[in-house]
Amino acid sequence: MVASNAPQAVRWTLLVGAIVIGVLLAPSGVVAQQATVTTDAPETASPGETITVSVTLTNAKPSQENYIADVSLPDGWTVKSHTDDGGTWNGGNVKWLWQNIPANSSVTPTLTVTVPAETTSGSPTVEVAAKSASGTEDTATHTIDIPSSNGDSESDGGSSGGNGDTEAGTTQADPQTNGEPAASEDSQAAAGSESTVSNTQTVHEIEDATPEQPGTTVDTSETTTVEQVSFDSDSVDGELEISAY
Repeated sequence: MVASNAPQAVRWTLLVGAIVIGVLLAPSGVVAQQATVTTDAPETASPGETITVSVTLTNAKPSQENYIADVSLPDGWTVKSHTDDGGTWNGGNVKWLWQNIPANSSVTPTLTVTVPAETTSGSPTVEVAAKSASGTEDTATHTIDIPSSNGDSESDGGSSGGNGDTEAGTTQADPQTNGEPAASEDSQAAAGSESTVSNTQTVHEIEDATPEQPGTTVDTSETTTVEQVSFDSDSVDGELEISAY
């Protein structure tokens, strides 16, 4: 404490000293505000698909600033179109330039890109960097999952309903006006195929093997594919031809 009778010059000197000490004790190392950038795109994409990648660059500084949004796409991905939100597009380097983005303002350009058709499964990444005259201020990445292709047939190694080694069974034939059984869809398809060849062909006289039962049952157990053929009608005659494919 300065005595009241101290010289005026001394009092001013001590006051100035107190101000200097206060400045030295004040917080230092204040971090400068910088730009922020984010990017968004679909979580998954398929080979040959076209998707949209969006970018949001924000000038967080208290004054306007020039910025570049520099985009890094996975190898082979091509840009089909773009929106610029006031920026200047540089397609050769896949980047935008904005002159004087206002303080605390954002720009939101987009890219429409195509995934190469020959792309294999994986997780490629899109990266965006916000750059100013002082260098890179922020970066953002987005990973896109490319699922594996399921082009292989799940039926490989499976049995086909058209196999000639069909187990013997009973075939119920719907009565027709001419007394002949209706052909199944499989047999019609087989008969219509030029590459299908009849391996076995037999002819049977239509004789009721079970006269005590309703309808007409023809015993064809001598064949390797059909045990018997039944008709609803009791009055069926003629011949029954069986072809196995």
